[in-house]
Amino acid sequence: MEAIVKENDKIKRSSSWIRLCTLIIDIIVIRFAFTFILPVSHVFFPFLEDPNYKYLTFIPLAIWIVSYYYLFEAAFGATIGKAITRTVVVDTQGKIPPNKYLFKRSLLRLIPFEAITFLTGYNLHDSQSKTTVISIKSFKKLNPRK
Repeated sequence: MEAIVKENDKIKRSSSWIRLCTLIIDIIVIRFAFTFILPVSHVFFPFLEDPNYKYLTFIPLAIWIVSYYYLFEAAFGATIGKAITRTVVVDTQGKIPPNKYLFKRSLLRLIPFEAITFLTGYNLHDSQSKTTVISIKSFKKLNPRK
């Protein structure tokens, strides 16, 4: 299940099963943390207390999702789910991606049903942000310390 670094001069991505496990772990972390963030979000978004605007709860959730993915991937190269599955985000050259790629990647996750695009072999948030996910072992082979 582990990604192999280069195959015909292409970076081989982590398997769909690893990616699915990562997604499930990250969803659990996001949902758990959001149960604590939602009550605090009423301070910044007081209109959420009005029953007529309850459907707008997605605003703080969207901010939390983008923040979670962007901050973890920018700071550590991986979210909690990726750390557990021993994978890391890289650009198409196998290097640490620029922050603008990571931010775009995080924003693209807000597209409805985007998470299931990996089932088709086309992962929207990877392809549009010029990033991919490989194992940490593969990353170390691509980027040996000098």
